[in-house]
Amino acid sequence: MNWPRIRWVYVAVFVATCAGVSATPLVREFTLPQPLPLPLFPTDHPPTAREMFNIGPDGNKDYTLWYQYGRVVAESHHFEGGLPLYIQDPKIGFPFLYPPFAAVCLAPLTLFGPQVMTVLLVLLNVASFAAVVELSIRALDPTGRVSPWVRLLPSALCVFFVYDVFLLGQPNLGLLALVLGGLALARGGRGWWAGVPLAAAAAIKAFPVVVLLYLLWRRQWAAAGSMTLWLVVFLFVLPVPVRGWDRNLSDLNEWANGMLFSRSDDGPGQRPERSLGWRNQSLIGTTSRLLRAGNVKAEETTNEEDLLAFEQDHGRMTEGEAEAIRSSPTWAGRPMYVNLIDLGPKGGAVATLVVAGLLGVGFLAVMPFRTAARTRRTDALELGLLVTLITVASPYSYGYYFSWLITPLTVLAQFGRTAATRTDRRVAWGAVIGVGVLFAASAPQVWGIGPMSVGVLFWSAIVSLGGLGYLIVRERTTC
Repeated sequence: MNWPRIRWVYVAVFVATCAGVSATPLVREFTLPQPLPLPLFPTDHPPTAREMFNIGPDGNKDYTLWYQYGRVVAESHHFEGGLPLYIQDPKIGFPFLYPPFAAVCLAPLTLFGPQVMTVLLVLLNVASFAAVVELSIRALDPTGRVSPWVRLLPSALCVFFVYDVFLLGQPNLGLLALVLGGLALARGGRGWWAGVPLAAAAAIKAFPVVVLLYLLWRRQWAAAGSMTLWLVVFLFVLPVPVRGWDRNLSDLNEWANGMLFSRSDDGPGQRPERSLGWRNQSLIGTTSRLLRAGNVKAEETTNEEDLLAFEQDHGRMTEGEAEAIRSSPTWAGRPMYVNLIDLGPKGGAVATLVVAGLLGVGFLAVMPFRTAARTRRTDALELGLLVTLITVASPYSYGYYFSWLITPLTVLAQFGRTAATRTDRRVAWGAVIGVGVLFAASAPQVWGIGPMSVGVLFWSAIVSLGGLGYLIVRERTTC
């Protein structure tokens, strides 16, 4: 293989892909008719709760939101006691759902206005994308000399999820890069350094904290201790010079009560209707839709009902007219159910825990725990299993979360080329093809919301887990 030539072909494809997925958010940001001001808040009086809640136009997906809450941190020193991060509206909950540390990280990116911030966030996603691909490959081959198909195919299969990451400005690629980097450091015997990126990922978006359980099970004591220590630093120490001790503790308390300890029959967190919603492809979301009678269009129904109520309150529609709209089969808010059985909210929650337990026990059962039974190949398969489980274990897993499957697909593609037997290679490629088919079925613009309602992306993760689990058992028996 002519490695230099292949490398430059890959670089050209990667650059073209990043340019394509970056175009929409950049064009939108630079063509907004009214860019957000700098500073965002007047300094003559503290903003009211409504002013805090309605800051700025919703012009560029989450990029606008990140700018707004970065400015909340950056401008808090103008006001006694600082500005709160978590202003709750009874209808939609927190606008900003992330831990306070995430807003602290955003603050310096806002110093030169929303357009510069958008460019910086896009560049961070480009760097994260490159790091994810390279770290996934290096987990298998420290030289990085793999087939170009192993580099290109996983990203190609996940390209629409990568596009969503760029379109929305979500940090999921960055979080995966931090997790892969931290685990690579732990595997290399640099446990105390490994805790820094792992803790940063957990402090930014919470769900990667489950890596800590993996480190404890693997007896990576240094990495687990370092991750715990740095979590304390990121959550309790670093925000203090910017936010103050009292305001930071208040923010953490509000966030924990609203996100970690808030639960209803519909689901956890601030927007429980999204837990049952068809967009949520997590273990919790999929099992809840299939095992209990829940409206998979709860979010759309709520929005449409609010719109009808608004029209009635302002005298633009009578109750009879509203009821006629509700009874129409084409009404956007018409409820939809896909459950196979109805176990009720409590029964569905118990069934979800059982399924989660089975997946967890299965993961532990296939792991080669003894050091003598572990190889670089089994570690790579184990990494693919871990990343896939984290993806669906989050209470909410939207489409862009499945950009994380770049890692397990890279592992499967490499085993499809290098496995010892034809059967093993067929299983690896079969899993890659199966995941790709299920990814293709997830496009609501083509197939409607039916496939997503039954958790097509969740099942793609199950296919990935099946292929990886089979291969790791095979590696254990042959090594």
